[in-house]
Amino acid sequence: MGHGTEFSIRHFVNNLVTPHDNGLCEVFAYGNAEENIANYGGLYLWDEILDYTDKEKGQGFCPEGWHLPSDEEWKELESFMGMKAEELDTTGWGRGEHIGTNLKRNGMSGFEAGLYGFRYPYRVFSDIGNETRFWTSTAEEDGSVWVRGLAVWSAGVFRGRVRNNYAYSVRCFKN
Repeated sequence: MGHGTEFSIRHFVNNLVTPHDNGLCEVFAYGNAEENIANYGGLYLWDEILDYTDKEKGQGFCPEGWHLPSDEEWKELESFMGMKAEELDTTGWGRGEHIGTNLKRNGMSGFEAGLYGFRYPYRVFSDIGNETRFWTSTAEEDGSVWVRGLAVWSAGVFRGRVRNNYAYSVRCFKN
């Protein structure tokens, strides 16, 4: 596993646009301001970041040699950082009380995650400076996807499932 990385090839789309399978990595910018991609990174739909492959540990639009991490790979990272084994499969915000702090920007892990907010399916941006959520490549049969979250109000790491129509941040893991 390695540090996350940003994408060199992406196409900003207006918040009112619905990205589709066209070979471009279409990305939203918080507040619909393109300059926020440089400041905070992009917000991606799950299908879009995986280039509509629906593949666990798929490369999608991650750079060559990188992939969208699975739920299991996130648990490996969390375990490496000191999360107790009995917490790894739990859900919610109370997991690994110091791990979330270490994953945030200026944390000790080198992961350097900021609190970049997210986009609800109904095209509303929320929580910049307070929370961020990251996609995994792990989907369930009901169409939900496992995600991770970091927030100003929690020293832990959120783990839960959401529908794949939110726009969240992405960190690719090195193959």
